[in-house]
Amino acid sequence: MAASLKKKTIKTVGVFCSSRIPSDPAQVQAAYDVGAEIGKRGWALSYGGGKSGLMGVVAQSVLDNGGQVFGVITKAFKESAGYAPLVGSSEKVVTHLHTRKAGIIRRADAFITLAGGIGTLDEKWEVAALNDMLIAARSPEHLKPMIVMNINGLYEEEKTLMRKLIGQGLIHPGREKMIRSADSVTEAFTKLDKWSEEGIMRGIDLAPAIIEPSVHAANAAQLKLKP
Repeated sequence: MAASLKKKTIKTVGVFCSSRIPSDPAQVQAAYDVGAEIGKRGWALSYGGGKSGLMGVVAQSVLDNGGQVFGVITKAFKESAGYAPLVGSSEKVVTHLHTRKAGIIRRADAFITLAGGIGTLDEKWEVAALNDMLIAARSPEHLKPMIVMNINGLYEEEKTLMRKLIGQGLIHPGREKMIRSADSVTEAFTKLDKWSEEGIMRGIDLAPAIIEPSVHAANAAQLKLKP
């Protein structure tokens, strides 16, 4: 199946990051710079709501630079002691975490992952899983790019894990290119611009279709398992 070369206009960027402030000031600066670039481009932000931590830094920076901010937040988090509203943003309250993630992802055309913890990793890998399913279904024109801000090598070990899983046959070769690493904000937006101009996530769009029998249909006899 040929990849779509239709220009993909980015209007909204989903940003995944921590609701806490990390010890590395470079991560905070990156969050501010990502928000500023989104706002200056006239793009909107889709994120997890509120103004705490790096999430608040990004969102406030988008607003300060002329962009729109859309938050999706769980009722439990909004009612928690750590919640603080972000004046000027639009916010939707939902009951479940999976509904929150779906709302953030649905609105966005592309994604940037900044420094974060368990929730951030979960959100990033959900986008990767959705893209993986689209590739398997031979629908690359619907892919949404993911840029990971690898500031000061924060996500280097995760990249190593991805390569290890591919090496053991657990992830299809080439899928690592679903997640593009960037060492600077400039590099991140350059990669998003290139994707938009070409209409294609190179290296994975035309990856060979998985041969289902060889991947999924092995039985115990074929594997020669020991009791």
